[in-house]
Amino acid sequence: MPISDEDLIAYLLGDADPQQCKRIETGLAEDESLRARLSELRMVLGQLNTLKTHYEPPADLFDKTMARIDEACNPADSEKTGDSHPPIVEPEAPAVQLAACSGTSEHRVRRSVWDSAALTACVAVLFCLLVPTVLRARFESRKAQCAYRLSYLGRGLIDLALTDPQRRFPAVASEGPESFAGMYAVQLSGIGLVNSPAEVRCASLEGCRPLRGTLEYIPTVTQLKTFEPAKLELCRNEAGGDYAYSLGLVDNGLIVPPRCEGRTRFAVLADAPLIQDGREEFVAHDGQGMNIFFEDGHVAFVLPQYWQNEIGDNPFRNIKFDHAAGLNANDASLGPSYFHPLGN
Repeated sequence: MPISDEDLIAYLLGDADPQQCKRIETGLAEDESLRARLSELRMVLGQLNTLKTHYEPPADLFDKTMARIDEACNPADSEKTGDSHPPIVEPEAPAVQLAACSGTSEHRVRRSVWDSAALTACVAVLFCLLVPTVLRARFESRKAQCAYRLSYLGRGLIDLALTDPQRRFPAVASEGPESFAGMYAVQLSGIGLVNSPAEVRCASLEGCRPLRGTLEYIPTVTQLKTFEPAKLELCRNEAGGDYAYSLGLVDNGLIVPPRCEGRTRFAVLADAPLIQDGREEFVAHDGQGMNIFFEDGHVAFVLPQYWQNEIGDNPFRNIKFDHAAGLNANDASLGPSYFHPLGN
């Protein structure tokens, strides 16, 4: 069975079971490419330290729970007599003695009720302690997987830019069948870096983003020019998957792709928000932030409220606050796959 990126992420996070760890370590000893993948994933995980929300149980959870258990183990009649200790459980007596002891049956039933209450409380404590840990591990795993995919796609785009005489990223046309942000994924597919629509999906958005149809493959530029309107519309909507891509820059009235200059705060790719009626809804990663790939090759997890401080720019709007191409060389503006460079 091949070792997936999810397996490697679980291994790095310490979530892999012993059998899975052994299989991965055996593969690492024999496969150089697997070691390279693990090294890259370790680097990506090292960059994901900007999350400002922690999943921790309340500080007084244990004390409150133990107090509830103490209350459950002290029935009301004990409080009336001033006895704060739980009833003493006597050894089970023969049937003749049980018949003679009028209060024993009631005592045994009462003990069973309080034991059940204490057991339920203990299970609740374990649930409260374990669930946040599981949710956090799942959250971090999906965030790391998304960051890895963005890093892979972004580095492919940088490679394309470095082969261009003007060091520009792939172009998004202002009109015609190539006039949508998802053309970046089409360009990457054309050089073999993206093989299926599944490779431009974010794990945290499964079931959250409304699909506009099912795209079985990412078309080539030549195929786009031959598609009927309905098929072309499907490609516009789904070719770029769950990510947002550069809408380009306006230069002397023309839409041109940005230059690759290695800037640390110029966004090239990101998790795509849902945009309706001109407003963004950030649903990726439980709405806690967005993975963004920057021109210098690093991925950062940024909360929307910190964009101005950490980026200095809204990555999904230009300086006029429009969902359209940037208006100067440093005005990064990203849009979902179906977005037109001049706005929808």
